[in-house]
Amino acid sequence: MPMDLVTRTLLAAAALGLAVAPAFAADYVVVESSVPGLAAGTAVASDQALDLGDNARVVLLSASGQMMTVTGPFKGPPPAAKDTAQTAGGDTVKLVANLLAGHTENQLGAVRGVVWRADAVKSAADALAVDASSGDEPDMCVFEPGAAEVIHDPGHAGAMTVQSMSTGAEAKLQWEKDMLRQPWPAALQLTDGDILTFVPDGAEQAVTVTIHVLPPQDGASDVERALQMARAGCDDQAKSLLMVTAKSAK
Repeated sequence: MPMDLVTRTLLAAAALGLAVAPAFAADYVVVESSVPGLAAGTAVASDQALDLGDNARVVLLSASGQMMTVTGPFKGPPPAAKDTAQTAGGDTVKLVANLLAGHTENQLGAVRGVVWRADAVKSAADALAVDASSGDEPDMCVFEPGAAEVIHDPGHAGAMTVQSMSTGAEAKLQWEKDMLRQPWPAALQLTDGDILTFVPDGAEQAVTVTIHVLPPQDGASDVERALQMARAGCDDQAKSLLMVTAKSAK
């Protein structure tokens, strides 16, 4: 049976070293939205018509890493990004679309079913802190170990032991009532690849996290930091930082 046209085309493309898979054709990704049809994680093409009613708000992230807000009433394609420099990386839209898919704008920091983060994470510092209360063995990124902070569920007070699985070294953390964040204990050094356990006094189960120490980039924006963390596997922090940034986007 002779080859059909599609098969011949695929073979010819392969022989020439050409990609035959469709490209991720989108110029923007939705980070925050009050429009049901444009949930966080939705990819948007530059010529895609948007239809926003009164008081509607959508925050878009461009392929260059620029975050911008579109407010209703509005009809038409997204406004062109002012900054076309590809400083964020060519995979920005696809990376963020995959990261945020299934998470709406009222789930700020609510990842892995951790409800307390939805109300507690309100700043970039909150998002960047090592989370001592969210289970499921998340990966956590830090840029400057000497200036790192730790965050936990402010609804729980008391003492907590944090221990390095690599060295056995440990330190104590004391959480006061309604306390959200505090400096990382100086007695316990943060090192790349280390696995840490957090055990509140009297608890039977530990929270385990894997630490990634990332090289800080001079002048990096919060969006660029979020993308760097996402590429390192620190999804929880990356999502939280993007959503916090979106709250103040213009």
